Amino acid sequence: MKTSITPALAALFLAAAPAGFAAAAEGVPADYPLGTCIVLDSKLGAMGKPYAHIHKAEGRPGRTVYFCCKGCLPAFEKEPAKYLKKLDGAKK
Repeated sequence: MKTSITPALAALFLAAAPAGFAAAAEGVPADYPLGTCIVLDSKLGAMGKPYAHIHKAEGRPGRTVYFCCKGCLPAFEKEPAKYLKKLDGAKK
C-alpha cells in the first residue's frame, strides 16, 4: 500500500513541532539557529533563496549569516555586533 502526506497533514505536523523548530529554507543548513532574516525578521526563503554572507572580524573565524535578501547586508554591516548578538541568543 502506497501512502503519501497531504499538505494538510504536513501542516499539522509542523504546527505540532516543538518550539524553536523551523524547517530550513533552501540553502540554509538545518542547524542554523534562525528561521528568519537576522535584520528584518522575515522568514528565510519568503523572498527567494536566502542570501549567505560570511562575516569576518579580526582575530575570529568567519561566521555565515543568512538574510532574506542581499539588500539587508548594508544594515548588518553598520551594526554587526547588534545582529550577531541576536544570532548568538538564538543558539541557547
